Amino acid sequence: MNQKFTERDLRSRVRGWWGKAVFWVEAGRGGTVGMPDAVVVRPAGTMFVELKAGHVNDGRWRVDLRPSQMQVCRRLVKQGADVRIFVIDKRDGGVWWTDFETVIAAGGNKKIVPVFEAKHSEMTKSDR
Repeated sequence: MNQKFTERDLRSRVRGWWGKAVFWVEAGRGGTVGMPDAVVVRPAGTMFVELKAGHVNDGRWRVDLRPSQMQVCRRLVKQGADVRIFVIDKRDGGVWWTDFETVIAAGGNKKIVPVFEAKHSEMTKSDR
């Protein structure tokens, strides 16, 4: 069976990691265009999370964000926010992450950036 993992699968993982600490930002006209998919409020701090499905090769991912997402994430980082992008590999379901500052340093959208494997124990340890 050749299963293709999607952003919906990634949402389930995020929900499993942080449960009720996740506040989903739903697309809506007028106010949420470009906002990351979720806000995670935890003892270690608040984090804005953008979710993507893509291909990770050797710990690297080609950034694929809409211009509005790039703009909003830049503004959030400029204000001191912790903005992270989580990517589920469409082929094997592995979950990876990078912070938006790494995307900026690499030159922005469509650039290849390093990503780090997201493990349940690491995602929740700073919340205890």
